[in-house]
Amino acid sequence: MNYSEKVYELLELLENGLVGEIEEEKAERIKKALDYEPVEKIPLRVIYPSRPGYEPAAMECIHQDMDAMMYNELIKCLPVIELRDDTVPMIRANYGTGTLPSLFGAKYRIMGNNMPWVSHLTQDEIDGFIRSGMPDLNGGLSRRVTATHEHYHKRLAEFPKCQKYIRVYHADLQGPFDVAHLLWGSDIYMEMYDDPDRVKAFLNVVTDTYIAYMKQILSETNAETDDGFHYHWSSIYKGRITLREDSSVNLSREFYEEFIKPCNERIADAFAPITMHFCGRADQWIHSLIATRNIQGLNFGYMPGKFDNEFLRFIHKECREKGVAIQDYKCNEEEYRKLDRSIFQSGITYGVNVKSYEAACGIEKSYHSAGICGTI
Repeated sequence: MNYSEKVYELLELLENGLVGEIEEEKAERIKKALDYEPVEKIPLRVIYPSRPGYEPAAMECIHQDMDAMMYNELIKCLPVIELRDDTVPMIRANYGTGTLPSLFGAKYRIMGNNMPWVSHLTQDEIDGFIRSGMPDLNGGLSRRVTATHEHYHKRLAEFPKCQKYIRVYHADLQGPFDVAHLLWGSDIYMEMYDDPDRVKAFLNVVTDTYIAYMKQILSETNAETDDGFHYHWSSIYKGRITLREDSSVNLSREFYEEFIKPCNERIADAFAPITMHFCGRADQWIHSLIATRNIQGLNFGYMPGKFDNEFLRFIHKECREKGVAIQDYKCNEEEYRKLDRSIFQSGITYGVNVKSYEAACGIEKSYHSAGICGTI
């Protein structure tokens, strides 16, 4: 497939379909909801499989061809013109969780059609970084990421509305402990008992690298707004960046607060304010996370049956008191219908996964016919 031509086709389609007034009104409504202001309806985006003719390119292909990667990213923008839902158009350099580890020399490989797997460093290599500090920010995938950002901007510039409304947002840099876990391997959990100072020293190096490289990424992208929000994952989030915290779900609150929270607060201070993302349930430390300095938003990776009305009640009071919004709260169609949307009457946005375009149209139609913050 000629992905350069497919990118042109998609950009032309989006250029003709984007309506500036709709995009601007949508953005303002999402921001109001995240600021706990009254809204007629909680913003909702519907996630459905790509329609025939726009099947995603293979993982191996997008890592070799920037147009193939851009094509995959633009497919995710199609609900903006197909459904007119609350999907926000945006694209990113999507090289996976190995982006920041690659600066440390970690190799990655693609297994099947999955996101890349990252190789661990040797213990001598880890000690070398503890002694010498940050790696070269131009190493690993860095140049490729920069070239991809430049390529995106160049292609968007051919289409005025696409250039204005399709933002380029920051790559997935994970978070300090996620990256340390990828580089060290699962033995890092035992080392937190056996040699905590060494683990903390390495986490500090990773945190320094995260801050420095994220600043570089932000200088190449345009997803930040002037009023305290950023474009991320087909929606709008609070703060300047989204920081990941997946590997820490295995930790107790005590270990989270001793090892992880200080790193997160350093990053939150550097980019104040920010959003935090994690996958899995972390009830043991989520209230500590909500209380993190300069945190204004939360996002949870979708896991069937893991997040429900009980969980929303568990976090609502503290989120409301601290003004921490729940962003792009994911669920499937059945889970969405069972949600008690009186728990968060504002301060939340939804993302619903459905199995087909037809189901997406049904959800969107019901959404528009519902009452204020009503059920469907």
